[in-house]
Amino acid sequence: MPQTSSPSVLEPNDRAQYPPTPRPENSPAWKDVSQAERERFDHMMAIYAAMIETMDLGLVAYRAGKKLEYDGATGRVTNCPEANELLSRKYRQGWTLNG
Repeated sequence: MPQTSSPSVLEPNDRAQYPPTPRPENSPAWKDVSQAERERFDHMMAIYAAMIETMDLGLVAYRAGKKLEYDGATGRVTNCPEANELLSRKYRQGWTLNG
């Protein structure tokens, strides 16, 4: 059957028999979040991202065994090429389907 709409485990004729479960009143939904709450969430995520970047750089400096000079705009270490190798990961080749 070709994909023509949202994925579903139900056939189109069965959907009317099983309506979606109503959302409880106390359940958060992104559409109900105010603009101020979204901005606060974005601000907190930016802080968390900076904290994680700082911790990652500390670990890379420890593994490289020297003080690093980091260019935040490019995301690269400028004084230790081998440290740049530790900032990324080489992933193995994924699954492929032939046919």
